[in-house]
Amino acid sequence: MKKKSIIRYILVFVLIVTALPIQTVYCAPSADTQSVNPTASTVYVNSTARAFEAYNIEGYNYFKLRDLALVLSGTQKQFAVGYNEETRAITITIGNPYTVIGGEMAQGDGKPKDAIPTPSTIYLNGAVLDLVVYNIGGNNFFKLRDLMEAIDVYVGYDFATNAVSLDTSRGYVAEESNNPLPVDWKQIYANKVIELINNLPDFNQPNQPWEEKPGDFVQNISKIVLVDINSDVIPELVVYGDVSDS
Repeated sequence: MKKKSIIRYILVFVLIVTALPIQTVYCAPSADTQSVNPTASTVYVNSTARAFEAYNIEGYNYFKLRDLALVLSGTQKQFAVGYNEETRAITITIGNPYTVIGGEMAQGDGKPKDAIPTPSTIYLNGAVLDLVVYNIGGNNFFKLRDLMEAIDVYVGYDFATNAVSLDTSRGYVAEESNNPLPVDWKQIYANKVIELINNLPDFNQPNQPWEEKPGDFVQNISKIVLVDINSDVIPELVVYGDVSDS
């Protein structure tokens, strides 16, 4: 079989197979502590870029409640945050201005963290709100879409730029899919391809691109996948250099 065809068939198979695990990660959060990674998305609030400490948990972005309250303060969707030490209850009051307590918008160190489900009861304007909340580093992190739905703020996502946008002039719109791809799905696919390339069999042919410049070869394939995976069809692999058929 031709060497070029072998590589193409292997990578197309991997892209098909690796789509399946991505679709199965959306499940009820475990009661156990889990390690979570920082979110890589750029976040815009009313068209202004803001830097948050945020984490991706089971394919969704989680943000600090007080950070979101701070950036939305002064808008038509502002809300106040309270905490009852005795009952460990968190209160959210829509329409009230947020009171700064210090430490808001502090940046993380970019490293994975342990996330523990928060046992606190959440109240929205006096009514119990059923939300999934995690404690990460002593702060409560809320799933962005759940919280924005509760206070009626539009959430958008641009796959091409990996950007999340919040728009307080618009109401919340439900996701088009009940099983969305995680925000870092492009990188997941690229990592799978890189893993495969790193374990390609030896074709016993000297002076091939993967032997001469393995780093460039892998990097180029990663970029191609990241670009071409935007289409509705599985991308055809274009390898680094000139791989002639045998």
